[in-house]
Amino acid sequence: MFIAIIIFALAITLISVTFFQLLNEYLPWWYCFISLIVFAPIAVAASFVVYFLAKDSRTTRRTLFSALIQSIISVALWAVWNLIFFLGIYKRDIVYTGMGAANDESNYHATPKRTYLFTILAEATFILVWLAYFTCVANQYCDLMNEKYDRDAAEVKKQKEIKDKEDKEEKERLAKDTSGVMYTTNWICLKGGKIKAAKKEKETALAEYYTNHGITPHH
Repeated sequence: MFIAIIIFALAITLISVTFFQLLNEYLPWWYCFISLIVFAPIAVAASFVVYFLAKDSRTTRRTLFSALIQSIISVALWAVWNLIFFLGIYKRDIVYTGMGAANDESNYHATPKRTYLFTILAEATFILVWLAYFTCVANQYCDLMNEKYDRDAAEVKKQKEIKDKEDKEEKERLAKDTSGVMYTTNWICLKGGKIKAAKKEKETALAEYYTNHGITPHH
């Protein structure tokens, strides 16, 4: 959570500062334009961390790690672009930071070029060191959380398999009981009918015998 907030704040800060450099009359517009292009990866990283802050899942944890890599790329390119511009293109020995009319000295702060470049490189190094550390932390966090997720998923799967097995055994037991009841019912219906028919036939034969021989049943 903390790392995601840091990435988002860093992206907003770098892009905002670069955007307002368009108001610096000592810098060409295309310097700011290229700087904004350089910050495209960290802008994408900011969108990734928003997705992570909305929901912490296996997928968003992977995007957090990707966001850190993209942030490192952006900051490194930003430092390289400043070195190229101020050493190879910018001809003044003084770098003017600020905004507004160039003829008003109160609008700008003058810094020697070497001091300015040292400051840029120091800031970039500081940011890159922390981002590299955050990458290790995020990687470990992803492994631990994914392991917990896999363990919970395995436990849920195991419980489901046990429940399915119990349900299957219960269905088999019910099927056996039902088969037994049906067999017993059929046997009673079939055999019982035959027994009654045989008994009735025997009674009829005895009645005919008694009638033919003039014997009463009580004898």
